[in-house]
Amino acid sequence: MSKVNNFFMKYKTLVFTLVIVILAGVGCTKADDKDITPIKISVADLAKAYKENKGKADKDYENKTVEIVGTFEYGATEFSQSYIILSSEKAVPNVRIVLKERSEIVKIVNFKKGDTVTAQGVFTGKLKSKNVIVTNCILK
Repeated sequence: MSKVNNFFMKYKTLVFTLVIVILAGVGCTKADDKDITPIKISVADLAKAYKENKGKADKDYENKTVEIVGTFEYGATEFSQSYIILSSEKAVPNVRIVLKERSEIVKIVNFKKGDTVTAQGVFTGKLKSKNVIVTNCILK
């Protein structure tokens, strides 16, 4: 018998227990993700928060799940990432909604400029450009 097989035979209970613990941990993480209540905010309110105090806005929203409502401007694909741009009459910056899955792309086919759109994803912050980014998004 090889040393690897001998190790597993000798410590099979320990290895089995570790595998179960790791799988249980992964399962708990996925369950917890579904229970996160998103921060609900409009594009206009997010833009206002950034205009008033960028540091505070980053602290309040960065790496948090948000549900954001705005006006559809356009959709595009860049570097194999599909996204839409949401805006508001008084909002600068705009919000780039990076779609989680290809199945979300089908939903934007029927959007027209000016439609109200709600998306949920993880807020990643403001780019050096005029856009803020929300990633891993689903459209509601």
